[in-house]
Amino acid sequence: MGKLLQKGSKGDDVTALQNDLNALGFTIGVDGIFGADTFSAVEQLQFMFGYTVDGKVGDGTLGLIGRQKESGWSCTAEGGLKKALEAQGKKNESGSDKGADLPRTLKPGVEGNDVAFVQRKLRALGFDAPLNATYDDKTKDAVTALQSEFGYDVDGLVGPATNKLIDAKLGAGWKKG
Repeated sequence: MGKLLQKGSKGDDVTALQNDLNALGFTIGVDGIFGADTFSAVEQLQFMFGYTVDGKVGDGTLGLIGRQKESGWSCTAEGGLKKALEAQGKKNESGSDKGADLPRTLKPGVEGNDVAFVQRKLRALGFDAPLNATYDDKTKDAVTALQSEFGYDVDGLVGPATNKLIDAKLGAGWKKG
């Protein structure tokens, strides 16, 4: 590719990127303009696979997209997030798959792609979380249910311990019955 796609980029390369992101399970409009939705999908993909999260598409992120598209990976497929977690190749002290650390504690009122990623992970585990990138009451309820399910202190926040729990359960293939 050689050129960097980022917010504000336009053209056929952006259209191709948007089509590829849709093929990977992200639901974004295809208009050839690298706007907020494309940026969000790129950031989420980078976060899922442990890449530097900057929302820009250079050779590294483009290669990731190509490899995942070729393998048939989707962020919405059964086991998709587990595969992304495994691809990072990181393990915690007990040998479980470990994903990327969150840049902040997630709590009611915060917004961002880190929230959307946690919402995706909660949904993959079978909890009723929205997918709106906003830590709202439904997200807090899902986190509270997860914490309660595993005997954690129930505070409804996603800090390092709860994030580690989520990744461990994803890595183990656990799903709420």
